[in-house]
Amino acid sequence: MHDRLKERYPSLPDVSAKTVYNYVMKIRQEYNLPKLKPANEREYGPLPDTPPGKYAQADFGEYKLRKGDGSRIKVYFFAMILEYSRHKFIWFRDKP
Repeated sequence: MHDRLKERYPSLPDVSAKTVYNYVMKIRQEYNLPKLKPANEREYGPLPDTPPGKYAQADFGEYKLRKGDGSRIKVYFFAMILEYSRHKFIWFRDKP
């Protein structure tokens, strides 16, 4: 907040960032103002219940597995979980 004020108002008196912070906190508390979330902040939470077959979460990836002889092989996988039933599905392949 202090940096923003300095950018927008060059004639702002020379005060410390802590003074600005304390003043803003006092005003927020006095007028019961919530702190705004940044527009790019991601919200997390459960989805509302949906009918069966409507939503699924999918992910792709790769992993190097160790074979019985100690060598490694890269496998590619696809994983999916159905939102309603929570059934899980995984598919592995040795080719992308």
